[in-house]
Amino acid sequence: MTFDPLDASVTEALRAWHVQHSAGIGVADALRTSAKVCQSRYVGDCFEEAARRVDRGEEPARMFDALAPVLTEAERVMLAAGWKSGRVEAVMASVLEQRELWTQSRRRIRAKLAMPALVLLAACFIGPIPRLVAGGSLGEYLLTALFPIGLAVFVYFAVDHFFHARAAKGLTGVSTLERVCLQLPLVGHVEALRNQSAFAALLGQLIGAGVLLSDALNLCARVLPNGVYREELARLRDIVRGGRPMSSGMQAGSLWPIEVVAAIATAEHAGALEESLARLGRQLRERYTLAVELLADWLPRCAYALVVLFVLFNIATTVMTIGGYYSSLMK
Repeated sequence: MTFDPLDASVTEALRAWHVQHSAGIGVADALRTSAKVCQSRYVGDCFEEAARRVDRGEEPARMFDALAPVLTEAERVMLAAGWKSGRVEAVMASVLEQRELWTQSRRRIRAKLAMPALVLLAACFIGPIPRLVAGGSLGEYLLTALFPIGLAVFVYFAVDHFFHARAAKGLTGVSTLERVCLQLPLVGHVEALRNQSAFAALLGQLIGAGVLLSDALNLCARVLPNGVYREELARLRDIVRGGRPMSSGMQAGSLWPIEVVAAIATAEHAGALEESLARLGRQLRERYTLAVELLADWLPRCAYALVVLFVLFNIATTVMTIGGYYSSLMK
């Protein structure tokens, strides 16, 4: 089953679990209560299964395996690390903060695109009318009107399914779409900040949980959203295993801003990598939020530009149709 990694029911259940754990309620009871408060039956069943595994005395890894269908691998890695180090409350808070940040970003972009989508829908049906009046067939009119709508819907759901499937299955490797996302103007900046903030938050939590830097990088290399960054962290992991500092393999450029490389190099030299990564993660999240705001402002403009091009195309084809009609009459 392809499940939305940012489903609101999962966030509800995690928040309820966090509150109850902070209040000292037992793990199994907290999981069962969390299963009841979320609206999705599917999510509730996963939390119920996790509670049953706790009742049977199974190890924490088995509990998090029960939540695999509804939590991303990155979230399970963070929670497991927090559980092992006794810092699960702070880790839960960090996971919830990241989920809410990404959910708000997606909601903001969709809200900004709602009006352009309606305008495009209206233009698709209104634009071809002059050609229909000028003697075009009804079938040609419907094809001209419905084709761009169908194409837009197909692209949206194809991209949405692609990212949901990768998040749910934890696929490895680098796809062409992931490379293209990082190359696009503004979109690439947002995608880079998303991965950089996730990297800093996750690596900081893992190091704080006592995980070796090379092993922590290995985990990050499995779970970051974009495959290009996963590939980059696998390279950094090999550098660290070879006895060199992580910052020695980070090159300032499109993947790593110079301030990120400098901050990590300074932190490694001072022996304060965990604290620096936590601070860096907060800064990158703030920059990510601002970048999403900018993207949300520009996407409607691009959508309106597509509407204008579509209308101009229909005007041009209508003029050509009328011109051909009068030419035939003159003959």
